[in-house]
Amino acid sequence: RKNPESYREYGAGIFTDETAKGGQDKNFIKKHQPPSTWCVGQHQPGGLVGLSGPPPPVALPPRQGFVDVLFEKSTHDVFVLDSVLPALWKISAKEPTSYTIPLAGVVGQLVELGPGTVGVVTAYPPGIWVHLSHTGENVRVQWDTPQRAAVYDPARDILWTAGPAEPQARRNQGPLHQLSAAIFGWDAKSLRHGTLLLREKLLLGPLGLADPTSISVIQESILVTLGANNAVMWWRPGEEPVRCSTEPYPSFSLPFSGGVLVTSRLGDAVLWFPKTNVCVHQTVVIDPHPRDGLKYWGENLFYGLRDTVPHEDAPYTCNSCHWDTGKDHRLQPGFLEQRWEMTRSLAGIRAVLPLFTTGFGSSMADTVEGLLRGLDPRFWHTQPSHDSYWLKPAVIQTKGGLVELSAAQQRDALVHYLMSLLPQVGPLRLADGGFSAAAVKGATLFWDHCASCHQPRATLREPFGNEGEKVTTVDEMLVTLRSVPLVFGARAFAHLPEISSFTPHGNRIAPLFELWRGGPFFSDGSASDLRTVLSRFVPGSKVGHGPDRVSGKRFNDEEKELLWTFLMSL
Repeated sequence: RKNPESYREYGAGIFTDETAKGGQDKNFIKKHQPPSTWCVGQHQPGGLVGLSGPPPPVALPPRQGFVDVLFEKSTHDVFVLDSVLPALWKISAKEPTSYTIPLAGVVGQLVELGPGTVGVVTAYPPGIWVHLSHTGENVRVQWDTPQRAAVYDPARDILWTAGPAEPQARRNQGPLHQLSAAIFGWDAKSLRHGTLLLREKLLLGPLGLADPTSISVIQESILVTLGANNAVMWWRPGEEPVRCSTEPYPSFSLPFSGGVLVTSRLGDAVLWFPKTNVCVHQTVVIDPHPRDGLKYWGENLFYGLRDTVPHEDAPYTCNSCHWDTGKDHRLQPGFLEQRWEMTRSLAGIRAVLPLFTTGFGSSMADTVEGLLRGLDPRFWHTQPSHDSYWLKPAVIQTKGGLVELSAAQQRDALVHYLMSLLPQVGPLRLADGGFSAAAVKGATLFWDHCASCHQPRATLREPFGNEGEKVTTVDEMLVTLRSVPLVFGARAFAHLPEISSFTPHGNRIAPLFELWRGGPFFSDGSASDLRTVLSRFVPGSKVGHGPDRVSGKRFNDEEKELLWTFLMSL
């Protein structure tokens, strides 16, 4: 109060808020540095980055792959989630030191779970790691389905999560079933003790809602963003949910000033709902440029529900299984459940042919046509001559308003969008686009032992036998990778021991795009992570990747680590 400018400097940000709420020493702020704003970015080299105030006290490895950051209020420690190792970095508030807490699986999000407790939600295996700061103990709790979003509710001592309601979709009679999403309320005290107790559950499918992308707690209410519905849902347990329309594809939410902020990815806008359980909101447009044309219409079709498609038990979209064009880490049923196969990332699919492991999908246009017809329940119950449902126009919500698309425009739009998806560079690629010394050594091992099947080509879409120009040396491969995302696949098939073959010749040799998204790998999901894939490889044999009991010399630990470094740099 004696020095307003100094008070303003020290009185802003998280320390003031927590000091007032926590009843801490009134001189607490004076004893500490001014507050900082730190962030991490999955595709930004540098780890923890300071945006304002004092910089982070320690430097994390100068690479990508850090996916979340959390300030633990009771200890004032900072936790950073590392998807590469995977591990949880703990940066001490008392001294400029850090150490890593090893994890396992495909990590996704950091959440608070009460004073001194931090949770790491994992997509695979589905569940949560619970780190207890006061004991240093790590507790693993597993649930049935990968959860897409999570938030801690301190008033109820509940961890709310949003994700698929069932471990697997079903298709035994043809139409897809069990694709409903749900909101789960897990007892946080039980999680802290390593057990699972479900206190609340709300099925979204019967309400016509799908694809929950984030969840926030504001006072006594819960807000869920629903990407498929272009809406948010307010919900107080025990009451009926309230649905509010938004701009296209609401993807993230954050409590703010008594209300909640919601981002609209396809509307390039931020929405502020100032009060709970009401639909009145203010909109701030971040980018005024239009999103028109086939590519953007296809993006809306990918993420949104088509108004002409009925659903028998729950609505779903492409995004329901290919989360943000990636994967949901689950086995999905093929035609009449004649096969089960892991969901794959769609990035780079423009260079892949055939599109499916079975050898089906001779072109993107044919594949889109089959999906639009076969994933529609009417395909299984309607005589085509009586109801040409696939020729119906569809109305989509875009940034500029409602747009009606003819049947041909819907197909063209989806093809354009899918063909535009480029793979993201792996987290171990250097900032200048080059490769580390370890990655170069791994590339040499790959060239000697793996490239005969996983061929370094720019595309597989050329006529069979001429699948794109192939690089001829390992040095040329590394130079080309600086500007071209090579497929590392082949229009060929191979049998793998103890993995079901979908054709008499085996399964299509898989491309190696975006391996950094994590496992499980192989068509049956039998390899939990990339290191397991490498440990099953038998160099110089016809077996390829075989289980441990298959005889033959394997890569040693150093070779596997070098190969892993190269693959995580693609």
